[in-house]
Amino acid sequence: MRKLFILLSLLVLPIILTACASERPYDFDNNDTIVIGMEADYAPYNWSTNTQSEFTHPIHSRNDFADGYDIQIAKLIAEGLGKKLVIKAIGWDGLPSALKSGQIDLLLAGMTPTPDREKTILFSSEYYRAEPVLVLRKDSSFNGEGKTLNDFNGARVVAQQGTIYETLVDQLPGTKVQTSLEDYSMLLQAVRNKTTDLVIAELPVAESMILKHDDLTYIRFQEDTGFKVDTKLVIVSIGMTLINTDLKQRVDSILATISQETREQIMNAAITRQ
Repeated sequence: MRKLFILLSLLVLPIILTACASERPYDFDNNDTIVIGMEADYAPYNWSTNTQSEFTHPIHSRNDFADGYDIQIAKLIAEGLGKKLVIKAIGWDGLPSALKSGQIDLLLAGMTPTPDREKTILFSSEYYRAEPVLVLRKDSSFNGEGKTLNDFNGARVVAQQGTIYETLVDQLPGTKVQTSLEDYSMLLQAVRNKTTDLVIAELPVAESMILKHDDLTYIRFQEDTGFKVDTKLVIVSIGMTLINTDLKQRVDSILATISQETREQIMNAAITRQ
């Protein structure tokens, strides 16, 4: 019995230690780096490139670089904290678990602080906000000015998996809702290959998509004719573990020094550069 107890203890101990380690707050005294996770595949917020420039930052354990709006904000956060910046590229669905397990200190990936996410992630104040729009082909029969949400009967519509845009498809009456796709590369391919008619995206992402692909356009709705979204659900914030209240306070203080004008300039430059 004693041997069994010792064996069980040895098996359980690493799990306990891992859980405890993942819940430790960021150690400002002993950490000289701040590790930030993102997809590096969500332009213009973040993307990967083989070309190094003043705007890029190396991606950890890879031979390429990350660029985009999120990278510029990450640099300002790291500088404000007085830490060396480390960028890790992680798939969208893996970001929350990477945060919880301690692989990253901050999640900076164009994530909206929804009520469900706030149960397990502590979010900073907003670092950007953008309205939802529809991306479609220029030659689509659904293209045109003065559109409202009621003008897309029969259209096939898709959004990114695990985002608030999945919940907006219900606001397009008469449309054919398709299975959500994992990332924007897949969404882009779907609309360009005509396997879908409409992609719901936020404005900066839509602008980035049409900048690179002249066969695409987007519909931006007039006031009171577009998607009804809680203001809080169109902002993006920086995520951290719930125990990191001190880190949140410091990050919020840094974000408060970045004016709205500067944020727009950084975003517009990222869209043009991408």
